[in-house]
Amino acid sequence: MGRRRSPIIRTCQLEGCGERHYSKGFCKKHYHRDRRQQRKEETVITKETRLAGREQ
Repeated sequence: MGRRRSPIIRTCQLEGCGERHYSKGFCKKHYHRDRRQQRKEETVITKETRLAGREQ
């Protein structure tokens, strides 16, 4: 069962990558790589922010 696939095969939008489309225009590898990078940028903890949390 599962979802029906489109008759048009979409590929990853990154130049030089010909893998099958997975999500948001990327193949599975590039999609997850982008997600990991976004999470790292959101959770950057510096010494100043860590010490500021202790003062409360």
